Amino acid sequence: MGINNLAIACLLIIGQQTLAQNVDTSLVVKNGRRFKEFTINKGQTLYSLSRATGVPQDSLIAFNKELENGLKAGMRVCIPMPAEGQLKSTSGNNASLKHEVKPGETIFGIARMYGLTQEELISQNPNLKTGLRSGAILRINPKPGSFVTAEESAKLSDNEQDISNASGCYFSDSLVRTTIKATLVLPLYSTKEDSQIKSRTGLEFYAGCMLALDSLKNRGLNIELHVYDTQADSLAMNKILKSNELIASDFVLGPLHASEFRQVSNVTSRTKTIAIAPLASSSALISGAPHAVKLIPDQKRLMEGLVEQVLKNYKNSRYVFIRNSNAKDKDLINNLASALSSKMDTTAANFVSITYSGVNDLLEKLDSDKENILFFPSTAQVQIIDAIARLNASRIGKRITLVGLNEWNSFENIEYEHLNNLNFTYAVPWYIDYNTIEAKKFRSRYRNEFKGEPGVYAFQGYDAMMYFAESAARLNTLNTECLTKLPPYNGFCTEFKFKKENTTSGADNNHVYVLQLSDYLAAPINKP
Repeated sequence: MGINNLAIACLLIIGQQTLAQNVDTSLVVKNGRRFKEFTINKGQTLYSLSRATGVPQDSLIAFNKELENGLKAGMRVCIPMPAEGQLKSTSGNNASLKHEVKPGETIFGIARMYGLTQEELISQNPNLKTGLRSGAILRINPKPGSFVTAEESAKLSDNEQDISNASGCYFSDSLVRTTIKATLVLPLYSTKEDSQIKSRTGLEFYAGCMLALDSLKNRGLNIELHVYDTQADSLAMNKILKSNELIASDFVLGPLHASEFRQVSNVTSRTKTIAIAPLASSSALISGAPHAVKLIPDQKRLMEGLVEQVLKNYKNSRYVFIRNSNAKDKDLINNLASALSSKMDTTAANFVSITYSGVNDLLEKLDSDKENILFFPSTAQVQIIDAIARLNASRIGKRITLVGLNEWNSFENIEYEHLNNLNFTYAVPWYIDYNTIEAKKFRSRYRNEFKGEPGVYAFQGYDAMMYFAESAARLNTLNTECLTKLPPYNGFCTEFKFKKENTTSGADNNHVYVLQLSDYLAAPINKP
């Protein structure tokens, strides 16, 4: 329930009038650049400040880092003055300028230079839809009071991602479309006893999606949603595959099961509609399927992410790779060994690889002066529980970080205290910080709407629907190539950072959370 347009307009006018009354005409000089400095009054916003001064919001923040946390009454703000000799519009958008594109310039940087969004610059120069070419002449109607020089524009955009390019990907600062067609294919209701778990997962995921639709509506985005229930039944699935909605949608989210997802992605590929596997992790789902998207990293990527972060956090340590003879763990061991060899020198003196035969042999390999990082990729429950108990009893005088698997948390009879004492570290595809304000609000919304407590699948459903609906509304074309060019997206429990192995593969989410147990709480060691 938002404020109506008239109320918003009144608030903006009041904010601009208040700002105009409070401008301090005193000048300050920083690094050779001239600024006007004045004090913020109560009720002023970053948007009204930008409107009144003609300086883009991101430029204001670049010159006043404290604005990232919002405006506060009494705050002193520096407004950049135009550099001498810089072109500046004097009559709004009626003053048209010529800009010759220089090597290395981007659409994002040029737009910012003249106080425009990328969308506005492309609207003024439609030829930019096919890419930016050095030497091209652009006709530009800059925003009044756009103060940023070419040099400053390049500097300010160092940490920004401009995805506009000759391949046709363009991400707008505002909504390109306000209506998106989406399809959900989930197991929702089933009379089969062995399918009840799938149905509970599907219903929870669906509930998260429904809360996302409400959030999107508040942002001005309407979702035309079609929902299909697979019922964990092949006959129901066959009917769904014949539905026109699969190929008429902007994206299809689901099914959850790998074999059913392959059937759906085969259908949607005919119209290049992206199909999204929300929970299945096998890389086979996107191999040879350029329009498929996978949200959960596979085991190989989990091991790569685990090794990357551990080596980053623990430098100049003693590294011990512990193998076992369990045939079930062969692929797991090979994936971790491959990740280690690609990220470090495994022939160095501070690295040793052993085959586990008992804790006594392992203890002989540890260093008393350095942190000992033990990589132990095993699912052998009895062996792991015994090894952890013995390591815990022998840890005195040694610093040990045990790097293992998330599965250990579900082992019966495992001592959580032992894991805590050994700084248990592991990789997972998602993580929820329930202490954040956003997570608390989500849980409250979920309880009010569905009279229950949200599980991880509800958070995942919300993240997935929010990300793909907004991407579809802001990208000029929603495809897997453009997804890989977007900056990482931080959701409630998932970070989306997509990658394509080649042009024939789909997009794979590469983000991995690495958690460590400390004070009996698991938290990311790679948290920003």
